[in-house]
Amino acid sequence: MGSYASVANTRKDVSEGVVGPLAFGVAEMQGWRKTMEDTHIVARVRDPPTHVPHAAGGAADAAEDSDDVYVFGVFDGHGGREVAHFCKLHFAETLPTLPSWRARAFAPLLREAFLAMDEMLLEPRYYAELGALRGTPPPAPGGASGADRGRVDALVRNIESSAIIPIDDTAQRLRAVLALQKPLGGAGGMASSPVAGSTDTAEGAPASAAEAAGGGAGGALAPAERSRPPPARYDPLGHVQAGCTAIVACVHRRTLHVANAGDSRAVLSRGGETVVLSVDHKPAHPTEYERITKAGGWVSDAGRVNGNLNLSRSIGDLRYKRNEALEPDEQVITAAPDVRSIELQADDEFCVLACDGIWDVKTSEQVVHFVRARLQRADAAVVARAAAPPGADSADGAGVVGGHGGAGARAPLLSAIAEELFDECISRNPAETAGIGADNMTCLIVDLRAHCAPRVGGT
Repeated sequence: MGSYASVANTRKDVSEGVVGPLAFGVAEMQGWRKTMEDTHIVARVRDPPTHVPHAAGGAADAAEDSDDVYVFGVFDGHGGREVAHFCKLHFAETLPTLPSWRARAFAPLLREAFLAMDEMLLEPRYYAELGALRGTPPPAPGGASGADRGRVDALVRNIESSAIIPIDDTAQRLRAVLALQKPLGGAGGMASSPVAGSTDTAEGAPASAAEAAGGGAGGALAPAERSRPPPARYDPLGHVQAGCTAIVACVHRRTLHVANAGDSRAVLSRGGETVVLSVDHKPAHPTEYERITKAGGWVSDAGRVNGNLNLSRSIGDLRYKRNEALEPDEQVITAAPDVRSIELQADDEFCVLACDGIWDVKTSEQVVHFVRARLQRADAAVVARAAAPPGADSADGAGVVGGHGGAGARAPLLSAIAEELFDECISRNPAETAGIGADNMTCLIVDLRAHCAPRVGGT
């Protein structure tokens, strides 16, 4: 069955919780793919040094600040999982280090963050981390023993099992990974540069370096990185062939900011109407096609860049970003996102972020209606339960997950809805559906109702 397994893996990994005033639920499913390459983030970001990520399943944050930024993201990997998981670990913690953070200027801030991921993927100090995330770090004389290798694997599994990354704790765990793998960089330890590294291919077979890009290495790189020293023993340009799409939503005060690179998507339910918050970046789109061909790339009849990638923007895929004569957003493939900001209104209900495994099967409107119908059904059950005589049976548990039970009480319902959505989307036989419904699936639902409800005094 080619890139598909003989049997679908329908196990669903779910998480839910509350970050600030926002309840969320997320589910991930491998499906028919042989590996799971999607991941996601949920975090609250503050001014340094008080960047306080959220812990899964916890209560609402006690000390919400009006300048807090709530970050939700889905990263759909291809050609390997390492770039998606790298973004999971580093995206949120990078935001406060960027030039536009202090002003909370989200259009440039999110652009800076997406491009920073590409720059970090080239930095030697992250090579071992990327290898560990991929699961195949390179061997080296005097490297980790078998016992240490097991400890590395356990640490990485522990990192990946956290739906919401406690950044400080994650940094400690990653330091432990790097300490165990320090010989990989040579006797003197890992080379140190100020950021990190990796690369990519498409969902198909890897393209050659010559096939991938029209130019040298690093159109997306700062001048210092363009003159970087010869590759270390483990150079991601030669060993990590991966990338990921990224759809990120940031809630700051009463504004929702959405950044997208690739074909994942975000939608908003506004009083039951569907508001699409992102544009799918496909090679055949006129703007994307013009950039690709102008940079020396080409698009196949099947809609693939250089016959390989079926999307036109991504983080990673560094082989397509090597033309030093071009700016980052002029490369064959670019990580530069489209950013949209929308003022939240009292009738805004929820936001859905999902990978193309969902959008290949369902339209934006279908997903909004699917989620909304189930939230309304739960709300109705809560109302009915409240009106029932004392002692009446409540076996359906609606009071726990319904829309009137507080943000934390609603969170489990959101992940359950995402699970049910997967059951509707997954193909029964990829050969009969031309692969539609056979991809990895990740869906993150953010309940906006508590945040958007009219405030006391009408504010």
